[in-house]
Amino acid sequence: MPQPLSTGMVIALIVVLVIAWCMFFIAVIRFAGRVGGWFQLAQFYALDDEDIEGERFRFKSVGMRRAVNYGGIAEFIVTPRGLCIKIAKPFRFGHPPLLLPWDQMNVRQGSALLMNTIFIEMEKAPQLPLRIRFSTAMKIKQAAGEYWPSDIV
Repeated sequence: MPQPLSTGMVIALIVVLVIAWCMFFIAVIRFAGRVGGWFQLAQFYALDDEDIEGERFRFKSVGMRRAVNYGGIAEFIVTPRGLCIKIAKPFRFGHPPLLLPWDQMNVRQGSALLMNTIFIEMEKAPQLPLRIRFSTAMKIKQAAGEYWPSDIV
């Protein structure tokens, strides 16, 4: 008959499993940042100052290439310098906040999965469009006022 595990062994096993799960979680999040293009955008547009002021839109969604979607975990901050996009802290590994300058944006309307969508392409990384729901983009446009890069939408 097998011997039962000691309390110390059970605790050690739980600690190892929690650490392994955390490492797996971080690896998956970082992988999504690479596959979706966040990492590449950050090479050009990483925010240098986390304390940025502006009108905030929390718990929004943003999509990227290869079906990577940050559903309900994105925050948009409208500033005179540009549009800041942050991912919620538990999911931020490999996703530094971005500051997308208004004068480097190309905005166009389209659709994705039968939804009205706004695509934002950046001058230095046009191959990495961001997808934002039309309703969210209209709130950002209203907050941005004259800074919004296009009259298309």
